[in-house]
Amino acid sequence: MIIDFHAHTFPDALAPRAIHKLAGSEGLSPFSSGTDAGLIDSMMRAGIDYSVTLPIATKSSQTDGINKRAIMMNEKADKTHIFSFGTVHPDNENYREILDNLVAGKVRGIKLHPVFQLTNIDDDRYLRIIDYANEKGLIISLHAGRDITYYDATFGAPERIRNVVKAIHPERMILAHMGSWGLWDEAEILYEYDELYFDTSFVLARDNSPFFFKTAVNGLHSAELVGKIKQIGSKRILYGSDSPWTDQSRSIEDILRLDISQNEKEDILGGNAACLLGLT
Repeated sequence: MIIDFHAHTFPDALAPRAIHKLAGSEGLSPFSSGTDAGLIDSMMRAGIDYSVTLPIATKSSQTDGINKRAIMMNEKADKTHIFSFGTVHPDNENYREILDNLVAGKVRGIKLHPVFQLTNIDDDRYLRIIDYANEKGLIISLHAGRDITYYDATFGAPERIRNVVKAIHPERMILAHMGSWGLWDEAEILYEYDELYFDTSFVLARDNSPFFFKTAVNGLHSAELVGKIKQIGSKRILYGSDSPWTDQSRSIEDILRLDISQNEKEDILGGNAACLLGLT
């Protein structure tokens, strides 16, 4: 089974504008339309069994609409094979009600993005959300490290994430981009925490890649990624593409080409995700 634990889609009416805006600000070229249908087509071509989409509320007023869509997407997951997480903005004072509604709607987790939400991840407003989400058994997917759009922002720096882990000990937290985009080595301070998972989205270097060129960030080469997988252990690594910003087919090939065992590849490509999502 292959499960992409890090993808993005937008409502059909919004997708063209959202993709154009994000591509322009981040210097990227999308590999799909950014719609659910575009992701389904990409999944079929790549041989992916399920994808998990990770929506983000950049304003507190967006949370309800995003979460209603997430609940509806999960109701159709048997047909589409797309699960959607929900989201919470740190300014949502009714965060408990929001999380309760997500649990009632059978949403499996939430996405938090400290850079897009312009809040330090160890801020008390996030800590209360993460604590209650953990209490409710939700998976927490967290953008970790820098971001292309706000390259110098430290909202999700590894030391701030460590503060969260020490304060709350979340049972199922996924750190995107191998623990810290653009701060690959700094993320090693997080490897010791067994409750943390790490996804592979958007980390491998590409020749002439606009995002590495624009930010002067060096992506990981295959041998470096293998080293980090060995340090963390394959049971805590999840395959993620960051679709539509990378090609799902090629990102799977990247994992298959790594110098690791077949069992480790199976863990990363879907075994671990299937356990987290309750598909086994």
